Amino acid sequence: MRLRTLGAALVLSACMVMLSPAQAASPSTTTTPLQSIDYRSSGRENCEGATILRSCLLSLEAIVTGGTPPIHVKWYLSNGTRLRGENVQLAIKYGELIYGVCLSASDTTGKSVIGGHWEHGINYGSDIYYRERYAYIRARADISPPCSAVDQPISFHGTLQCSTKCAPSPILPTWFLGDGTIISGALSVTHSYDKQGVYFARLLGTDSWGRTNYSLSAYPVIVIRTSENQNEPQEN
Repeated sequence: MRLRTLGAALVLSACMVMLSPAQAASPSTTTTPLQSIDYRSSGRENCEGATILRSCLLSLEAIVTGGTPPIHVKWYLSNGTRLRGENVQLAIKYGELIYGVCLSASDTTGKSVIGGHWEHGINYGSDIYYRERYAYIRARADISPPCSAVDQPISFHGTLQCSTKCAPSPILPTWFLGDGTIISGALSVTHSYDKQGVYFARLLGTDSWGRTNYSLSAYPVIVIRTSENQNEPQEN
């Protein structure tokens, strides 16, 4: 009886050894297609309320969803700077209220995606922030997406607000879209850019007395050439 049990154990052990390599090879690692890219920032506590004598350093980390490695990440900043890598550091100039940060990612299959967003209200001194003056009309803009591909439609939606001393309606909007395009008479417009670059959109409001908003805030739009844009020259 003891020999029979020992023999069964040896047979079972041999079967386990024989099956082990096959079992190890059977699972296949599957990767999801490249879906999206964005980033998270850290260090904002060092940037808010900074003085003019102090530099502000922001750490940026790319967040990629899906893709087949290796994945290459490029950064496009609204000051024209381009960087590579998953983690970068950004030095913010004093007085920046809206800063555009966009990224592109491409994987080994050749698929590319674009993402990113704005950093709002960083590296301002309280004196500048609270003393900023506006006329009777205040213009605000929402741009979606702020990071886009060449020839991709972009939605521009504006709001024009007026104080109690404002002239009677109407308040007429005028968009300056940064590539020479000017559109008047509509708060919501759609536009696309045919070249890679950084563009700054501005919204002007004019009331019935001919007065306009005192300050034209510049909203960055970063247009990126992807691998699908075959008509664009290749990047150096």
